[in-house]
Amino acid sequence: MAIALHNAKGLSGLGDQAEVKYYTAGGTIAAGDWVSITAGKVVVSNAGVATAKTAIGVALEAAVADAAVRVVTAGVVQANCDNAVAAGNALMPTGTNGRANKATYDSTTATDAVVDLPAICGEALSGASGNVATCYVYRSIY
Repeated sequence: MAIALHNAKGLSGLGDQAEVKYYTAGGTIAAGDWVSITAGKVVVSNAGVATAKTAIGVALEAAVADAAVRVVTAGVVQANCDNAVAAGNALMPTGTNGRANKATYDSTTATDAVVDLPAICGEALSGASGNVATCYVYRSIY
């Protein structure tokens, strides 16, 4: 659960308008990981895990279970992304813990009426290098 909100002015690598909230980690989190909320705590996002498909932001630092962690919930931040990400790509969590990739949808269903749409969490402002890109996190929580 979020316990504070502040303007990110003065934090290295963040724009003046990035929103940062404090959460309790639900497990091990690396700096730059996209995170989701599960049972009131943040965990690394993973499209293959039903409770972690929707990213709410990016962790600013590493954390272990039950430790406080700062999460950018809106604004510009360096985030973990697949190297295939290019500037301008809409982003969604991948099957790799804490990483985002270009948003796609599953059109392999039996009819066109049923489509698995991605949970878009942000936009890449740069191409990824070393699995890191400058990203804009879309606000999904208030």
